[in-house]
Amino acid sequence: MRQTTLNSKIQKNTNFIRDYEDPKKINYLRNKLGNITKIKGRIILNIWRIIESQLKLNDYSFENIIFNSFDIREPKIEYLELKKYYKSKIRKNIIFIFSYYQQRAKYNLLLLKKYDVINKSSQFVKIYGIDFESSLTRGSQYRVEGVLSKLAKSKNYTLLSASKSQLLNQSPPKFTPIVIEPPKNFFFNPVIVLDFQSLYPSIMIGYNICFSTCLGKLLDNQINENNIYKKLGVFKYNNNLYEMLKKDYFKSPFYNKNNDNDNNNFFSFLQKNIFISPNKICYIKKNIKEGLFPILLKELLLTRIMIKNSMKKYDKESQIYSFLNSRQLGIKNLANVMYGYTSACYSGRIPNSEIGDTIVSLEEK
Repeated sequence: MRQTTLNSKIQKNTNFIRDYEDPKKINYLRNKLGNITKIKGRIILNIWRIIESQLKLNDYSFENIIFNSFDIREPKIEYLELKKYYKSKIRKNIIFIFSYYQQRAKYNLLLLKKYDVINKSSQFVKIYGIDFESSLTRGSQYRVEGVLSKLAKSKNYTLLSASKSQLLNQSPPKFTPIVIEPPKNFFFNPVIVLDFQSLYPSIMIGYNICFSTCLGKLLDNQINENNIYKKLGVFKYNNNLYEMLKKDYFKSPFYNKNNDNDNNNFFSFLQKNIFISPNKICYIKKNIKEGLFPILLKELLLTRIMIKNSMKKYDKESQIYSFLNSRQLGIKNLANVMYGYTSACYSGRIPNSEIGDTIVSLEEK
């Protein structure tokens, strides 16, 4: 009616994805959004998919979600029953149908408000530097790249984009995180539970672990037999790391020509400026150059502490408290997925299993 009056062809702008769209994109949208409808200038939210990530239930029916969210029992009326009411053309029945669907539409808005979906996504967008729809549909790697690409550009770095063949040919991870189950028993005395705050981010900051500081692997017998290690992440190289470091040392301002004891000075230089991890991967220490990940994680953790201190000044029911809480949650999620970004061996853009193994090996140590 409205489009006829305004002589607008809105049907062309409200349609399903056309046949010439990429099939992978169609499947991706169907899995993430639950539908493939596109409206120009509008973002379509599948609330069922969003609530599925917020609640852990055995039954995700509309009625069960409402009960677990608001403690309200809502009746479920089958479609055939509603169809009979509609075909009866009795005014009372028609009003009942409209009221039934109106109530369900109202609960959809209440669910978005209860789980603060719009506000959280808006705050995530500001932190990650991505668009609103991607904050709901894209994964953690996309969010990390949104932040990392800005920092990399400011430091004159370019992010790698590995091919599928490179991903398949890289070395598999050799270390797995250890999760120790607590003893199951009834304890009469109080039990103290200790948790390491931001364990993996703290390791990456403390040991300056990053793509930009990783030099390569130093084999146990490399110094004596001059062996060559050919793989680092998705790259292959033919240089001997030990010989390369020694050659660069003699060209650097750290080298003293007047001192006869060259080897001792070289090993002293390595000890002060190079960190060798338990899995024999070498990293430059932060006194030479600080990596991108340590810089980014340090800023994130300090910002989160600042936000949590600010939250104490406001009432928990206030809107500004909700904004700050959403922002600190976004920062927490971003910091916690940095390790996963380095060790995403088969789905990442910049995977490096050696760096992931370094973090896990230091955790076990």
